[in-house]
Amino acid sequence: MHTDDRRTVSGCFLFADHGLTEAAEAILDRCPIRSYRKGELIYSRDCFERAVGVLLSGEADCLTLHAPDGTPEWTLHTGVEPRQLCLLPGGRCLAVAGGLSGEIRLVRLPELTPLRSFPVPGAALCLAVQRGWLYAACAVGEEEIHCLLCRLSLRTGRLETLRAFPGLPGALAAGPEGALYLGATERLYRFTGDPPQLGALREGFGLPRRILPLGGQVLVADPVLEQALVLDAMLQKKPMTLYRGEVQDACITSSVPGNPSP
Repeated sequence: MHTDDRRTVSGCFLFADHGLTEAAEAILDRCPIRSYRKGELIYSRDCFERAVGVLLSGEADCLTLHAPDGTPEWTLHTGVEPRQLCLLPGGRCLAVAGGLSGEIRLVRLPELTPLRSFPVPGAALCLAVQRGWLYAACAVGEEEIHCLLCRLSLRTGRLETLRAFPGLPGALAAGPEGALYLGATERLYRFTGDPPQLGALREGFGLPRRILPLGGQVLVADPVLEQALVLDAMLQKKPMTLYRGEVQDACITSSVPGNPSP
């Protein structure tokens, strides 16, 4: 769990594989921190195999491509308060949860070429890829907010509405063996099968903001209750508190390949 502001950028977390940490630090060192309080940073590689970074800003409503030394190269407007990036299979395209624009946008990497846009109900907040489907958790409703789980076929572009749950969407993650995890107000859900069926429910959260499946465990960052928890993958055992204090998000890094740590 990192608390270094240069890594978190006030809530903007990075996902860096082995060998990309120096590029990550260079990008974040150059970022105007106040402009990137909401968003994410992911990695791709350009035609020269450089470790370029793509930073999503939920305040500036844009994607920015950064060179390995942190220099911004170009920017693409995307959504209204966009919330999450999701790298698609193959690593050459990404999906953007467009937030209040009510859409999912597909963008080609590394040049940030817009590909397609798919309207979704409500505000698109969370994304995850599982077995050829792009899952989205959307906030719907006016007087009472609900979390609507949808999925988009990456082959046909067909959108399916699956099921609504109480509360605000907070996180969505694909786990091993086809499992799908959804975090919403006060609850964490686990689904299996195709189409996904609810297999387990764990209560007692504030709002899960990041879900990281790690083999037989799941790491959950909960900024409302200010804690990070570790649960068993089946959500059957009592959660173990990993960290208490101000936490907005979580990421997995590794200084040694094959040995990740939160």
